Amino acid sequence: MNLIDIEEPQGIAHLGYRVGQIHTGKGIANRALKLLVEKVVEEGRIKQIEAKATTNLNYSRMYEKS
Repeated sequence: MNLIDIEEPQGIAHLGYRVGQIHTGKGIANRALKLLVEKVVEEGRIKQIEAKATTNLNYSRMYEKS
């Protein structure tokens, strides 16, 4: 999981990640996203994280939770 295409002046970053198929449904991405958000808030550089949902509904739900 990482932040890509960071727009420094606006404080906007885009979320990028991939979870291997055998590891899906275990909450790994959700936990990683929570840790990433905590770190971003702590640093204070990024004000907004944008993510595009794929056709995978699990990813869409994860974005909504966070």
